[in-house]
Amino acid sequence: SIRVRPSQGFESADFFVGGYWLWGIMIEALADIGYDYNSMHMASYDWRLAFGDLEVRDRYFTRLRQHIEMLVSMSGKKAVVVCHSMGGNVWHYFMQWVTHRVHRNWVHDHVYSEVGVSAPMLGLPKAFYSLLTGDNRDFASMGRGFSAVMTHMFGPMTRRRLWRSCSALAMIIPMGGESVWGEELAGCPLVRVGNVSLDASASMDLLGSADLMPEEFRRIAPWLLDGVRRSRPPEARRGEKTEEPPEHAWANVLAAPLPFAPEMQKYAFYGVGVPTDVSATLEETGDDKGTPRYTLKRDATEHFGFELGNGDYAVPLRSLGLMCMKGWKDERRNPARTPCTIREYLDNPQGFTFEEKGRATLQAAKAAGASPAQMMTALLTGGYSRGGQPSGDHIDILGNREMLQDLLTVVSGGQVQERIISDIQALADRWDGG
Repeated sequence: SIRVRPSQGFESADFFVGGYWLWGIMIEALADIGYDYNSMHMASYDWRLAFGDLEVRDRYFTRLRQHIEMLVSMSGKKAVVVCHSMGGNVWHYFMQWVTHRVHRNWVHDHVYSEVGVSAPMLGLPKAFYSLLTGDNRDFASMGRGFSAVMTHMFGPMTRRRLWRSCSALAMIIPMGGESVWGEELAGCPLVRVGNVSLDASASMDLLGSADLMPEEFRRIAPWLLDGVRRSRPPEARRGEKTEEPPEHAWANVLAAPLPFAPEMQKYAFYGVGVPTDVSATLEETGDDKGTPRYTLKRDATEHFGFELGNGDYAVPLRSLGLMCMKGWKDERRNPARTPCTIREYLDNPQGFTFEEKGRATLQAAKAAGASPAQMMTALLTGGYSRGGQPSGDHIDILGNREMLQDLLTVVSGGQVQERIISDIQALADRWDGG
């Protein structure tokens, strides 16, 4: 039988294809200040699996714990953990696992600081829409001709089956219910069906409810029916220890408290100023057999059925920053009062002219020893020159020079100061904290 497993080591995520970097620039920057294979570990994971299944199938969390313990033992210093995107959610789950299954002080004993880069701690609507309709803004904005070809070859039901086969995607659907994703905070609902605005609970019921749970979701039904819908940690009864959150809620940052690690520093680094989908208008057109029951009503808005807000293209601002700004100020969610510092990076796509980007791409490609074919790929994709100083994009921020400088400061034992560019403070003031 054929088994597909995640690639391991730095090569698993430094570059995607020739010239299209992911973690590559960050790895090089860390190497410049002395980090190498003996002091760094790339903890690649299978992003198709629900977080709990990473341990069940691959013993992923056991291996991650062992790697961190080895690095701490070799250096004599606590580790700095850097997570990007869903990696931040996986890390939060790991902290629950290691606290409740290994030792309650493990994080305190082994982790100096945690840097979440573009981490969707409260989930993202894009994942929800993909799982429900098989569609998202990336497909919807392709243009009629290309979209028609794509739909003919790779239709919405096929796309939906693909998304639903990746249980991890369901682990990052919007968390926090109406208080985070409702009209009062955002000015628009997570979902409209026709002209009817749905509250967050009714929106979640479209994916799966106690009465009707699609076959693809039955393995993660406890998460969909309860875990993702929680908004507070369990309350301690008088004279008793705080109740441990159920395992199916560990991925929910609102319901699963941070471990007691008073010396740890948390950082949230993310981009802002990029239009990001925060709401969608749907229509009921299918039967869930030949076509999805719900599809995007593309003529409902000028953005193909989506309403856009501030974010980093993939993740809305509230999911990027609300937990650091307010959520983890709550002692029930953060019993050690671990400090969390926000650093925002404003996207500036006009930072380079087209000619400057082309020259920078070729120079970087040559320096990396790229072949002529790879140079052409880099020019077409922006590969080697993506990111840089101006970028706040969800992926390209990994090459943002200012962000990398801040990261190097943290991993060198320094601290960076909070910087707020967006209206995240105003959002936090309106949010009731769940």
